[in-house]
Formats: sequence, structure tokens, C-alpha cells
Amino acid sequence: MKPDNKRRTRLYNLIFPIWLLLSPLILPISALVPPFLLVFLIALIGNFAIDTLVVWLSLRLQHITDAWQQTKKVIIKVWLYGFFADLLGAILMSVAGGAASNYDFHSALMYTSPFDYTPAALFALLCVILTGVLIYRFNSRKALLGADIDDRTRRLTALAMAIITAPWTFLLPTRWFY
Repeated sequence: MKPDNKRRTRLYNLIFPIWLLLSPLILPISALVPPFLLVFLIALIGNFAIDTLVVWLSLRLQHITDAWQQTKKVIIKVWLYGFFADLLGAILMSVAGGAASNYDFHSALMYTSPFDYTPAALFALLCVILTGVLIYRFNSRKALLGADIDDRTRRLTALAMAIITAPWTFLLPTRWFY
């Protein structure tokens, strides 16, 4: 009987913190916090995990022996610059979508799917590419300079970051989320 009790406690301890954050019944203040803040927090944590994985894997695949140590040296800057680049891309997309005089462009970009209207799809893809370019530039010229790696390794790691962590979600149909 004792081992079952321990398992329940462990499961309870694993699920409880997540449930506590998400449940407005358990955490009354969450009713006062806008839902986007929770999404923003999840996005920050998710971006950090993905950025860490991509930097570490990129260095490992380039045969850097102390890849984890080099990743730890630069991950905070990589993460912050990447999030900043994503934010700039999202602002560009939002401003263009909000300022568009063409209803089809505005509707496809902001409310339905960029693929419903070809110019909107091309613009969304352009925003992904421009954000990827920013990620590459920020990482190759700023964030990865703190690692003890050569220029080629730094550029290849920045390229991997730009391709893999570009905001591909800009291309997802908005109607999937409403």
C-alpha cells in the first residue's frame, strides 16, 4: 500500500504546479491576469528550450568538444536576440496587416490564412525570411561572439538558428486558433 501512495504523491507533485498556473479556480489572481501573459510566458520558456537545443546540437554536429560549455556561455544572448527578432517580425506583420487598404490582404493576413490570398502569403513568407535574416545577423555578429569558436562555426551556428528558429508560425492559418 505504501508504494502506491508514493506514486500518487509524485504524480500529484508533477501535475499540481502546471494545473495551479492554468486554473483560475485555484489561483484567483489568474482571473485578473490577461491570458496573453500566460501565452507569452510559455513562449519565452519554449523559445529558450528550442534555442538551447539548436545551439548545442549545431555545435555538437560541428564537432565542438565542449559544446555544452559554449552553449551555456551564449544562450541568454542568443535567446534574447532571437526573441527580439521575432518581436520585430511580428510588429512588421501586424502593422502591415492593420494598415492594409486591401481587405483581402488584411483579412487573409490577420484573420483567416495567409494562403487564402497570394499577396498575403508572400508577405507572411517575407516576414519569416526577414526575421530569419535578423536572427542570423544578431547571432553571428553579437550573441555568439561570447563562445570560444572560430568564425566558420559561429556563422554556421547562426545559420542553423536562423533557419530552424525563424517564426514559421507566421504562416499558420489564424482561424486554427479562434
